[in-house]
Order: sequence, then C-alpha cells, then structure tokens
Amino acid sequence: MPAQIMEGTSIMIDVEKKINNLISADDINNKYLNNKIEDISASNVESWIAKYIYSDSDRFNNSIACGTKFTINDGTYNAQWVVVGADTEIGKGDIKLVKPHLSLIPVTNLGKSKMNDSDITYGAYVGSKMNRQTIPAIVEALQKVLGSHLLARRVKLANNIDSNGKSNASAYYTVYANLLCERQVWDISEFEYFYDIGDDTTALPGFKNYKDDIYGSSYFWLRSVYDYNNFVLADSDGSANFYGAYLSFGVRPLITIG
Repeated sequence: MPAQIMEGTSIMIDVEKKINNLISADDINNKYLNNKIEDISASNVESWIAKYIYSDSDRFNNSIACGTKFTINDGTYNAQWVVVGADTEIGKGDIKLVKPHLSLIPVTNLGKSKMNDSDITYGAYVGSKMNRQTIPAIVEALQKVLGSHLLARRVKLANNIDSNGKSNASAYYTVYANLLCERQVWDISEFEYFYDIGDDTTALPGFKNYKDDIYGSSYFWLRSVYDYNNFVLADSDGSANFYGAYLSFGVRPLITIG
C-alpha cells in the first residue's frame, strides 16, 4: 500500500506548489532566469499583477526568478526592468512593509543625471537634487501605469554630513523609488558610512547571487556620500568608486511592485 501523504507536510506543500505553478520568494531569490515575460501597461497592470504575484498566499508565478525582465510602458522611459529579488523589503522600516512584492531595477540606466547642480553633498542623499527632483519624476511616470501597485516603503536615508564630509544622521522617509547603497550591490561597504546604509545591510539577491548577470557595464549613481564633494558610484568595471556630485552618471533606482 502506498504511503499516505499527510496534509501539512513539506511533500504536500511541494506538490501543491507544482500543481498550481506557484513558487516562494526564496525560490525566486535563489534562481536565475534570463527570460522575458509580458510587458506592463496601464491597460493590463491589474491582470499582470494577478497573474504573477499571489498576494493572498505569498506565492509567485514560476516563470519569475532573479534575472526575469519585462518592460513597463510608462510613456516616458518605457524601460526594461529586471527582477533582483522577491519580498526583499518585508520587515524593514519603522512601518513594516508586509505585502508580497517583486524588487526591480532598470536593466540599463533610465538616463543620466547629476546628484547636485554643484560639487557638494550637503544634506547627503535626502538633500540631493537626485532625490528631490530626478527620482520623483521617475515615480510620477511609473505611477501612471502601476498606480497603487508601485509600493510605498519606509527607508532609512542619510540626511546630513559632518565636518569630515561623512554622513552623520538619518531618518525614515516614505519612498516609491530610491538609489541603492553599496551594501545592496556588493554586500560590503568600501566608502559608505552606517547612515548611508540604513536597514539595507545585505546585498539584494540578484546582486548577491548573480551580480555578473545583473550588474551590466554602465556607471550608475549610488546614494552613499563619500565626502563634501563626492557621492559613491557603481563603476563600469564592477567596483565602487566616487565622483563629483555635479557630474552626470546613470540612474538605476530600486522599486517594488505588488
């Protein structure tokens, strides 16, 4: 007589996931797929979310993993985005995010922008032109398509520098998109301080496990301060570097959808 599978066992859970084509956030975070799924537009966003993200069960469509790409047709950037993890922001912030989500960054830069109009870092990331003008413009474009599915998060961000030009204060802010810190890319900090990191103390799964596939070959700004005049940058050779705040480099913000 075949052995009986008791409800609630790990075997039953695995069978259920396979039958329903559902996978967990851990499945996504520990797998790489160089695939492309259907694009998102204002006309299909609700059906797209229902197809790929199962909020009621904290499960996801099995066609998604780190590396999965799709275009968000926002009418401005119409950029291709890549999955760098699932549920990566749950439990973070002074108001905890609990909704199942996919974490995304653009496959390539959305464009180039300065951190500030002059070569200063006063106010750290929070006070930068990047945070005050460039990122909000990106959010506005994305919200036209994603609406409430572009999730708000509470992120601890640096908002001041000390007499040595290093970040020395931070607070929680509501964000829909923001630049990465060093830790989220490399899992270590070469230039940034505690206040630049906030709650983002580990690399996003896409960078931690599949950095060579996700990183690309273009310069892009990070939110971390180096000194009075320079912010940290993800260099084209895959390393962290720093450059003057008034220089224009790539913009690859992190967003979460769910």
